[in-house]
Amino acid sequence: PIESSIKLLSNLTNGKVKNISLITSFNPTSVIIEKQFTYYFKRHRTRITLKKVYMTNKWEEWKQGILAANRESDSLWMLVPWDVEDNTGNRPGLRVMGKWMSENIHVPSISIVDVNLQLGAMASISMTPQIMGEELGDIIHLSLTERRPLSKIPYRYPSKHEIIINKKQADRLGVKIPIGMLEYAR
Repeated sequence: PIESSIKLLSNLTNGKVKNISLITSFNPTSVIIEKQFTYYFKRHRTRITLKKVYMTNKWEEWKQGILAANRESDSLWMLVPWDVEDNTGNRPGLRVMGKWMSENIHVPSISIVDVNLQLGAMASISMTPQIMGEELGDIIHLSLTERRPLSKIPYRYPSKHEIIINKKQADRLGVKIPIGMLEYAR
């Protein structure tokens, strides 16, 4: 999804984005994704470069990371801040965080989880629960028709994704969505 989301970002901004920052909380899944993200930019020559990575579980630091990304980067790639806490050790909640981020993200932002659209992301390439169910159904069908145990079916990368655009955020940032993209985006 990293390559697909970077291509989407480039298409939405007509190639104007030159660098990107990543913001995520600090947990085992985010560490894996951050390593993949960093590796992607080291390995691939793209028109977009990785500027900075912000990883924190503190809400105040998360906000500072977004404000810094606004100043230092052309764009932002974010993961959901599930385990971010405020100064009292409580989780502010996605509505509180989403309101702040929607008002304070001033660069095009992209993600791979559709809930980020409620948190101020401009677009997302997501594997929705429906798509995951279809993919699982395909695997089970293969297992049943070929009489193979699931453990004998090789791992495969997801083949389907859904492009979702937060038009309100795109309009706020002055990003004009290409007409061709409207045909296959939600």
